[in-house]
Amino acid sequence: MFQHSSPFIRDAHTIGLVKYQDPYPFGVDPSWRGSRSELPFLNSLKMKMSILFGVAHMNLGIILSYFNARFFGSSLDIRCLTICLACADIIMLFFW
Repeated sequence: MFQHSSPFIRDAHTIGLVKYQDPYPFGVDPSWRGSRSELPFLNSLKMKMSILFGVAHMNLGIILSYFNARFFGSSLDIRCLTICLACADIIMLFFW
């Protein structure tokens, strides 16, 4: 019987006439490699990941700003800066 050299094909199971592979635990499916829509897919994926990392970074800044203002006893910073940044974060997620 013919053995395929690709490890991705060797791990496939056959159900009827259809080859089936288990889902990937992490990463991008290698079948996108070399496909016609590889570039638009990867650009879309990178844009979504950058938005998620940006939102996570902004949330960390909001949390640290709140604890800093609470440590120094500045209620004005808590009311204005922390609440305004949280609203900006919510608006960014809403329009995404």
